[in-house]
Amino acid sequence: MQPPTANKPLSARASAQPQPDAWNWRTWVVDEQLLASLWLCLFLAYTYIGIHPFAVSEPKKELGETGGANAIRQVLFILFWTGSVAMYWRKGDATAVFRHPALWVVLLYATASVGWSVVPSIALRRVFLLWITTTTLFMLTDLAGERIITWLARTHVLLLMVSLMAIPILKGARHTYVEDGDPMLVGNWKGIFQHKNHAGPAQLMSILLFIYAYIRSKSPLWWLAVAGSLLFMGFTRSKTTLLLLMPSLVAGSLFYLSSASRLRRLMLGLSLTGLILGLVGTQSLWIPKLLKILEDPEAFTGRAMIWLTMVLALPHYWLLGMGYGSVWQVGESNILVDFAPLYADWVVTTAHGHNGYLDVFLSLGVVGFALVAWLFLSPLIRYFKGTENNAPFQGLLFGYLTFFALGNLTETRILASDSSYWSFFLILILLPHAPHITRSEPQ
Repeated sequence: MQPPTANKPLSARASAQPQPDAWNWRTWVVDEQLLASLWLCLFLAYTYIGIHPFAVSEPKKELGETGGANAIRQVLFILFWTGSVAMYWRKGDATAVFRHPALWVVLLYATASVGWSVVPSIALRRVFLLWITTTTLFMLTDLAGERIITWLARTHVLLLMVSLMAIPILKGARHTYVEDGDPMLVGNWKGIFQHKNHAGPAQLMSILLFIYAYIRSKSPLWWLAVAGSLLFMGFTRSKTTLLLLMPSLVAGSLFYLSSASRLRRLMLGLSLTGLILGLVGTQSLWIPKLLKILEDPEAFTGRAMIWLTMVLALPHYWLLGMGYGSVWQVGESNILVDFAPLYADWVVTTAHGHNGYLDVFLSLGVVGFALVAWLFLSPLIRYFKGTENNAPFQGLLFGYLTFFALGNLTETRILASDSSYWSFFLILILLPHAPHITRSEPQ
């Protein structure tokens, strides 16, 4: 005789299965995608806002005052990581790390560079933070899938609304002049963000997210959000962001429109190749003009002197570099003092080199630079191989990658462990490998 439940449908036999145990948290019914999305949005908002919302600008630090750690900031990052581990331990798939070889090779090489770092104690601390933030983003992105994009758009709407409402009310929502600060910042909007250099790029990210959300939902309210971000961006007076807005939108549109057609992808690839070859072929026309501009010590608001200092140091560290996190903000151990022109030794007190590519080259050498280039090119390789079929996501991804790639010419955002720009970059390159990117609609 067969067991009495053998011929019953699965639904009828379901009640015979063990019921969830209220004391066993692994059996709780939890929407892991929603939890991971909200936790990731909170993490990204923290990188925008920091621990002092609506703070006024602070004076620059002297050389001896740099290199220290902010204990509160590091504790908060560890708390985010701990919460992410708790969620991933319950539902995540650790084998997903093998989907991202370029990212992990870069992290491993950065970790190895501590061995030859000029300031190993500081480098070790910064590599640890890099692993904490990267693994946090990896776990949450893998759990959330494409759903995270809509929640990020909603988070950006919230930050925009809070910032706009704060402008006429709170002094800290605008930049104010401080003794050692930059008087050109006075009056620039920053809202709830740490600085106008955070607020401006955040609005470009917002616009890309809002357009993506409109394509998926067709709700015209997203265009109202776009208008608000454009207004806010204009009053931040973030020149680089304003300059890169149109190229980013154009690039995003081209990749979005070309995604569904192999012929269009081929034409786009040939166009990009032609553009690169054209720049290389005409270098004799534009490189002398660029060098002449860089000879001015005040060019690019003083960045030219910072870049010159780094270029003078490169021949000494070109192969392996000075070590991750060992170039800037390392206190009296900053060896760039030996390379800075006598009339510009102030450059070593800056937070970074204002050029992500020079910073990577100087900190990780030519080997590390090649590995980071591999990480950058991996989304392009996947796109032109035709392995992606989510056109709205491709528009968002390559719109932001254009901004990120060009923005690193004047700012350092590559491997910046606590930076919202780097975090957003990681989210977008991790998402195509997440299990929900092409199979589920955002909620």
